[in-house]
Amino acid sequence: ITLRIWFSRLFGRYEGVKELIAEFQNIVALNPFAPSFDTINEYFYTGLIAYAMQRENDTDKEYWDDLSADIIRKFTEWVEIGCDWNFNSKMQLLLAERAYCKNDVDVAEIAYDEAIAKARQTGFIHEEALACELGGSFYCERGAISEGRSYLQDSVALYTRWGAHRKAIHVRSVLRNYHC
Repeated sequence: ITLRIWFSRLFGRYEGVKELIAEFQNIVALNPFAPSFDTINEYFYTGLIAYAMQRENDTDKEYWDDLSADIIRKFTEWVEIGCDWNFNSKMQLLLAERAYCKNDVDVAEIAYDEAIAKARQTGFIHEEALACELGGSFYCERGAISEGRSYLQDSVALYTRWGAHRKAIHVRSVLRNYHC
């Protein structure tokens, strides 16, 4: 389930994702203990998917809104209990995506930059690449092409450095789609 959720978000393929998330939630409900590394990442990518689905004006907007709010609450708890180094870049990216969904441009811009900076600070190159990618899409979709292009080019470089060559190719195609 973990990889299927990650790949759904990373490559923007959301067919059947709601059922996949329901399966994940059923498994988590069976474990009353602290979440594992995989579970934390599933929450993170599920939150990103929920925000992407909200922007697509999916018919289940209330479902995705409730799900994303629940995930923000979980990450807030994890940051507050002292796991700042591991969760802060993820939390900032979720907050950026939430602000984007609410058309709160100023908050989104700050949160994307914070997510990038926190990921860089902790050495999470894949999260830095993802934050650059999503920040770049945010700027391009708002018509700020030069800013978006810069973020997306950084994302390609970071994915390549991390060894995720297929993902770098995917982001290059996003650059072409935005005529960047």
